[in-house]
Amino acid sequence: MIIDTHIHMVGASASVSDLSDKIKRVEDVVSLNVRYPDLMKARLSEDPIDMSGQLFGDWERHGIQKGVVQTTPGRATNDTVAQTVADHKGTLYGLINLRGYQVSQRRALDPWTEEEETTGLAAAREWAAGEITRCVETPGMVGIAEVHAERFTVSAHPEAIARDFKPIMDVASRYKLPIQIATGWSQFPGGLYYADPVWTDEIAGRYPEVPIILTKMGRGLHYFDNALAVAMRNTNVYFDTVSTTGEHVRIAVDKLGADRIMFGSDWSPTWRWVTEPTDLYSMRKKPLNDANLTPVEREQIECRTAELVFGIGE
Repeated sequence: MIIDTHIHMVGASASVSDLSDKIKRVEDVVSLNVRYPDLMKARLSEDPIDMSGQLFGDWERHGIQKGVVQTTPGRATNDTVAQTVADHKGTLYGLINLRGYQVSQRRALDPWTEEEETTGLAAAREWAAGEITRCVETPGMVGIAEVHAERFTVSAHPEAIARDFKPIMDVASRYKLPIQIATGWSQFPGGLYYADPVWTDEIAGRYPEVPIILTKMGRGLHYFDNALAVAMRNTNVYFDTVSTTGEHVRIAVDKLGADRIMFGSDWSPTWRWVTEPTDLYSMRKKPLNDANLTPVEREQIECRTAELVFGIGE
């Protein structure tokens, strides 16, 4: 069995239902918002559509049986995620999305003031803590969706960042909820400063009871070194394999163990259109193929780690 722990499906809109003429390579995804700025605006204003059929079609071709879904840019809420999960009980599981105080919102402040920015970030953290509490008892919701630090802090020092994250992490700790934290490059502006996960060491150390998933495990770049350092020091830190390399998977298995790594695809209304040099799921399986894994190690990464961390066993 394969469990895909990283799927941005909920909230897709009609504007992104067919991007075959716009996306073929990874580079096309990364530059999509620059090449087609009106497309992002449309995504944020249109009503969500159901793309589960497209997802399940890809699953059938690649042997995926279960998945953990979260929102994609658009108008979906955590209630939308919960309904999607309820519609596919036992197959899809949901993560609680924390929208935060977007970089674009802060850039739009006119005039910008530090007080206004600070107030907005504090309000975002307070809302996030409340939203986790509101959603945690919803059937099928199994953790906190990929957090982008720039939506909740502008601090630079890890201790200051950890203080800013305290309202969110306190609630995650109360419910022992796994939380995804983004690493590596992003197609969205404003977050590259936090792409290096070294700052997560402070949070992981303060909350050893919270499973922290460093998504993309550095995304095949030098960020992997610090991700590995954080994970070696904190046994509550896990990786997902989105956009990584076979070399990095092999090193992580040797240093941490396969029980600290889980499979993810980053399937989304945009990423699903990648076809060159191959399709998305083939691309995401390649690092596992290249890592010279034993059958036991591969099974652990493909499903067993996710079953344990998210509590979604058979």
